[in-house]
Parts: sequence; structure tokens; C-alpha cells
Amino acid sequence: MSLELPRRLLADRLSALLILGCGVVLEAALWRHPGLPGGAGIVTAGLLWACQLRRAREAPTRAVWEPHGWHLRLADGRWIDAVLGRGTRLLGPSVVLHWRAEGRSYRVWLTAADVPRPALRSLALRLLAQARFIGP
Repeated sequence: MSLELPRRLLADRLSALLILGCGVVLEAALWRHPGLPGGAGIVTAGLLWACQLRRAREAPTRAVWEPHGWHLRLADGRWIDAVLGRGTRLLGPSVVLHWRAEGRSYRVWLTAADVPRPALRSLALRLLAQARFIGP
């Protein structure tokens, strides 16, 4: 099974909105208190955005599931071998994949907005067949 992962997942786009909201709310709260320095909301949102962009740049762009394990293609074009981690789970109609590879962790939250429904359903069925990976 091969999954071509989009550059910007729905979860990444929603995270961007939450980061923007965080900055606006923090700035509004600081604006109400004249003694506190302004700009902290902008700085906080900027730092969170930088962390989000770094994580998104390091995310896999393709995942291939073969009988002997997973292979991930990273954004820089490298292929690495990976194993499913304990964070892999089904969340309603979506799938969270957590891989461990080369001492690092990679996670993607796949929804029908990211991957075609048949591919998502097929992935969910394969994961259920290996139910030892799914759980709290």
C-alpha cells in the first residue's frame, strides 16, 4: 500500500488557524492591561508558527507499507525505514499514524480531506488487522 501525503494536511491548516487565534487573543488580553508590554501575542504566535513550519517541513511526503514494514520518503527526498509506534490509532473516520525511524518520531493525522476515502478505509482495515498497534 502506498500513500502520497499532501504537503499541507488538514491538521496542519487547522493548527495554523489556532496559532493565529492564540496570537490575537493574547494581544487583546495584553492590550486591556496598560502596564504589560505589547507584542507578546505576536512573538508567541511567531514562535509557534516557526515550530509548526519546522515540523511540517520534516513530515513524510510518501508512506509505503510493505509486508516487512514501512518506508517513508521525507521532504528532502531521502527514504527511511520505519515502524509503527504506539501513537497509531483510529479516530472516527480518520487515522493517526505514528512512526519511529532513526531515533525520531513522525506523525500524521489523515482525514478524508487529505487522502481519498477508499485509501483511508483500506488503511484503517489494515491497521485493524494488526490491532496490536491501535489503542490508548
